Amino acid sequence: MRKQVRKRPRKNSSEQKSPVSKPEVQRSERPPPTPPKMAGGVDPSLDNISPELRPLVQLLSSQNKSLHDEVMAEFKSVRTELSDQIQTVTFKLEKMATEVSGLRDKTHVLEDTVNYQSKDIEELQQALHVEKRERIRATLVAERYSMKPDIIIRGLPYRREEHPDQVVYSFLSTALGINNLTSPLVAVHRLSPSTQNQPNPPMLVRLVSLLDRELILNSWRKLAADKKRGFAVHEHLPKPVQQARSRLMQDRDNEITKAKAEYKEVRAFIRVPPRDTCALLIVNGKTLKKVDGVDILLHTTEHTTVKQVY
Repeated sequence: MRKQVRKRPRKNSSEQKSPVSKPEVQRSERPPPTPPKMAGGVDPSLDNISPELRPLVQLLSSQNKSLHDEVMAEFKSVRTELSDQIQTVTFKLEKMATEVSGLRDKTHVLEDTVNYQSKDIEELQQALHVEKRERIRATLVAERYSMKPDIIIRGLPYRREEHPDQVVYSFLSTALGINNLTSPLVAVHRLSPSTQNQPNPPMLVRLVSLLDRELILNSWRKLAADKKRGFAVHEHLPKPVQQARSRLMQDRDNEITKAKAEYKEVRAFIRVPPRDTCALLIVNGKTLKKVDGVDILLHTTEHTTVKQVY
């Protein structure tokens, strides 16, 4: 048999209740309140942790805080120490800067002093150089005066058993035409022994009369050039002055050769002024070159004394 199902009667639409609109809840912008800590210092966030693990978490948290405090304390100590060191270094740097400034001022003073003294030293050196030149010049002039009665004759042939005075008399007679002197010769000798490089050493002749000396020198100057070949007659000079004269000989010969090549007449000779230490090259009445024996002596190792080597 079928079961009969009873149908419920439908309600009228008017009897249906209309839905009631609930009022909207306004959201607050305030942050949610912080939940209070639980008794015993347990953070509420640990609520979800089992009671067995809470002591371990609290221990780790305490150790973390203690470590943090130690690190901060160490940091503050290091910062204080570094600050003190920086202040010390700054003080030292300021002190060093002051000292360097003082040293710089002293250096400027020393430089000024050195410059001033350098000028004085330079002036003294110049004065000493002038004084040295004058002393050497005076010595050479005095030495030259002592040699005034002497003449030097070069080119006379050397013989082993010769009589020097007879050789000189023969040369004066045959070459210069001088047969009589006012006074006899005082001394006649070779300046050095005969060698392979110098087979005919110069002959030194000392005269009594200065008139005879000037007669011989003037006769030699007037002698024709072709008759002078191989010989030379000049006054006896100190070594530096003689070196000055020798340095001009090549220049004299060059001037003569140049004039002959151009078919010009030339009168070139070397003159040593009296009471002087220099030699002059004179060509056609004009002085072309000058060499001073004082300068030669100053450039040698013998600066303090004047030595004569015959």
